[in-house]
Amino acid sequence: MLIKIPVHDLGGEGLAIPNGLQAGKVVTVIGKCTGDNWFSINFQNKDGGNKALHFNPRPDQGCVVRNSCSGGAWANEERDQPCFPFTSSLDFTITFVVTNEGFKVLVNGDKYCYFNHRMPYSDGTHLQMGGADFHEVQVLDRYTHGHNTPLHGGLKVGKAVRVLGACQDDSGFSLNFMCGEEFAFHFNPRPSEGTVVRNSMLGDGWGQEERECDCFPFETGAIFDAMFLCSSDEFTVFVNNKEYMTYAHRCDFSSVTDFQVHGQIDVKMVQCLTTADDSYVQQIPFELGNKEQLVFRGFMKKGGNRFVVNFFEGSDPDSDIAFHFNPRVSEGEVVMNTRAGGGWGSEERVPLPSVFGTNDVFEMKIITKKKKFKVVLDGETLYKYKCRGEMSGVKGIGIGGDCALYLVDVRRRLGSREHVVLSDPLVEDNWVVVRGKIKKNGNGFAVNFRTGEDGDGDIAFHFNPRISEDCTVRNACIGGGWQHEEREQPCFPFQQRKAFEITFQIKQDRFSTFVNGEHYIDFNHRVSLDQISAVQLVGDGNFFAPEVL
Repeated sequence: MLIKIPVHDLGGEGLAIPNGLQAGKVVTVIGKCTGDNWFSINFQNKDGGNKALHFNPRPDQGCVVRNSCSGGAWANEERDQPCFPFTSSLDFTITFVVTNEGFKVLVNGDKYCYFNHRMPYSDGTHLQMGGADFHEVQVLDRYTHGHNTPLHGGLKVGKAVRVLGACQDDSGFSLNFMCGEEFAFHFNPRPSEGTVVRNSMLGDGWGQEERECDCFPFETGAIFDAMFLCSSDEFTVFVNNKEYMTYAHRCDFSSVTDFQVHGQIDVKMVQCLTTADDSYVQQIPFELGNKEQLVFRGFMKKGGNRFVVNFFEGSDPDSDIAFHFNPRVSEGEVVMNTRAGGGWGSEERVPLPSVFGTNDVFEMKIITKKKKFKVVLDGETLYKYKCRGEMSGVKGIGIGGDCALYLVDVRRRLGSREHVVLSDPLVEDNWVVVRGKIKKNGNGFAVNFRTGEDGDGDIAFHFNPRISEDCTVRNACIGGGWQHEEREQPCFPFQQRKAFEITFQIKQDRFSTFVNGEHYIDFNHRVSLDQISAVQLVGDGNFFAPEVL
């Protein structure tokens, strides 16, 4: 399972790593260099006296220093490196893979260095970062039916937790907001009973159960997308983009410290989401203009009239605004504009989409091209807004108004790279997500799970949608020879110029494949999972970097 934590949620404090460090844990830090400043990423104990790994890029020296610190005393530095990829104003993605022997480090998807353990890695319970513009921390956990995510800063109004997963059998699972050992909110889907039990366990034991629900969206094997939003008097639960139920607080919600998962559930992702006040500008950790996708999820609050998403050309709310997106329910329109030199330009307006007048969850993608912002709402293009300045000048995003809206993902085009080397071998219960779009007049594409040290060996699984045949061919290529093709399918869900999301769920005996959230086909393993080292994307498609969850 993947846990996504926005750095601004930490408030300058260290991150308590969910479930601590263990072999197989993967921690990814996304950010941007600021000038020639040194920055550091430390895996340490809570007070910082012991540092299992100190990772310290120094632009003025052109090197990355690695070290450890025990009881406040530094050990010997390591400085050997293949290159120095941390130059002024460039974005970075640094991945730390914990093994039994050490930390394997990848930078921007390429192998970079290895640091042998000098103390038990269990001392690295916290992640402390400083010196750069850090955007997000992602923690990939080898989930084993029991997981704890600390809620940094506690629970507050506007904070939400999003869970993507699938129930594994009829015994069900539970999602729990914890106050120490007490259950502030116990959310317990039970497929065998066809209901969701809600309750709290405070002080003297369990309280009165709540069981009424209009439907049951947690059938065994079906992927669900649930979001729990905290307000001043209740939790509101959304499932698969619809409001599902509410649960009145039975204790002081600010005392909630952790979110726990138990039971028979295959978790794809846990994401902590936080609203910010109108004065906060979230920095974008890279230059826009290359068809990046900024993905927002949210809903209009009850009785809400308008909200805004602003793309700022600076780091504060008084900066010029390259793109102002402003739905107004009372006027029945969406207003778009640019603010340059302190003055607003001419407005552009379109009719208000109906979802902005409801309490339903919507997904909005804003795609940044060289000369325009393209707004896609729930899969349909809403508007293309011509950029009136330079897209490269956009530095931050601000959100405000009568909407609970969260920036949940930032997706970058894969570019000319075909192979994406996996940071760690695939194991059962991993998920691999591939997103993209078939080009105009394109015939199809292929996703290949490959073996070999650099992903240039056999093809363990060849997934090949073909427009001309209305069919997805599946196969394996072993020892240079193609094996028996599989072509049976319930439908063909791919079209030219239509975005797709393919989720490959890794099972003990097979790949279970979902397209746009719906189960599609299964493919039994013909090669051992531990031999797969890379994902290759080829053909007539535009792809985003795949995610391993």
